[in-house]
Amino acid sequence: MDDAPFILPTLPDAWRSAALAQLENGEVIHGWFETDLDESLHFVDGLVLLTDRRVLSSQTFERATGGAIDEVTWKSVRLTDAANLRPKERNGLGVLELLNSNGRLAVWRYTASRAASAHELAERFDSVRRGLPIDAIHLEDAQPEGGIATPPPPVSTWTLLRLGRFARPRAGLILL
Repeated sequence: MDDAPFILPTLPDAWRSAALAQLENGEVIHGWFETDLDESLHFVDGLVLLTDRRVLSSQTFERATGGAIDEVTWKSVRLTDAANLRPKERNGLGVLELLNSNGRLAVWRYTASRAASAHELAERFDSVRRGLPIDAIHLEDAQPEGGIATPPPPVSTWTLLRLGRFARPRAGLILL
């Protein structure tokens, strides 16, 4: 688990201990994706975890009162059994499919706000399946060990000034 610290600081706190408990001895986490819909398209948190050996997934079942996590179930598919991880979006909803030559092995649903993360996990899956080194694939996006993220570069104010110059002659139309 020497490579795990690069990914673990970015795992949501609610999932970190549960995810670590599912890992086999020496298994390395290469990526994760947090889902937000279940099969019935209800808002339910879930996690898809990519390791060097498996794709693990879980879904929470919340209590009716208080919203506390009541139960977490885990499913696992060996990478040797999977051929492709394919994200698809349509009408604001997404589906992440784990496929082999016989069809679907697993499916996870998500809203459009999670689409970028689903595509990133699919890219990581391809790299792991092909045996390519995960030489910091998007690791610059991960927070360092201390949990302090570097701030994004400042946005140029020149764009805002250009927008103001464009809008000034049209101010009467804009107010309508």
